[in-house]
Amino acid sequence: MNKISLLLFVVLLNCFNEVFAQDMFECKRLTYDSAQNGFASWSPDGKSIAFTSTRSGNFDIWIMELDVEQLKKELMKLMNEKVLD
Repeated sequence: MNKISLLLFVVLLNCFNEVFAQDMFECKRLTYDSAQNGFASWSPDGKSIAFTSTRSGNFDIWIMELDVEQLKKELMKLMNEKVLD
C-alpha cells in the first residue's frame, strides 16, 4: 500500500472553497473553479482524491487522479525556490 505523506485540506478563497495538498513545508492548490469544493479524502491506494463540488450545479462527488510523486516534487521545488530567494 502507498503511504500518503500529504495532507489534504479545504480553504475558503474569494467566497469559494478550494482543495489543497500540503507536505511538511509547502502547499499546492488542487482545485481552481467557481464552485464549492470540500470533503476531500485520499483513495485507499493513494493515487486519487475524492471530493464534493458544485461545479456541475449540484453537490456531486468528483474524483481527481493525482501523481503523488510529481506533486511531492512540485512542493519540494516551491520550498527550494523560497529558500534561494
